[in-house]
Amino acid sequence: MLLALGARGDKDAAGLLVQQAAAGPDSVRLAALESLRILAVPDTITPLLDLAAKSRSEAECEPVLNALFAVCQASSDKEAAARSVLQTMSRFSPAERCRTFAGPVGTGHRLGARRRAGCHT
Repeated sequence: MLLALGARGDKDAAGLLVQQAAAGPDSVRLAALESLRILAVPDTITPLLDLAAKSRSEAECEPVLNALFAVCQASSDKEAAARSVLQTMSRFSPAERCRTFAGPVGTGHRLGARRRAGCHT
């Protein structure tokens, strides 16, 4: 059902999808994140960053960041998206910022994100 929300373009479901991505079992969480990636709703930037920061492993964080990157790329107002990311990240400690973006440093998205977060690569 959650994948269907993304497939049919139901942007009104973004709040429900964020809730399921935060609290559901893995299969539900991954389906919600995939739909969030497809929908790319700008209002999900902050909750997705919060989810990424709370992730306990790279495997848990990766689908969250994929959804976040899709939202930022799809945004028609890149400046507003960047402001939202920076405002949210300003609440994170340096350790949280680095942990959030600490995946394989060789990947383009992660390397750039680590540099912007102030991490040593």
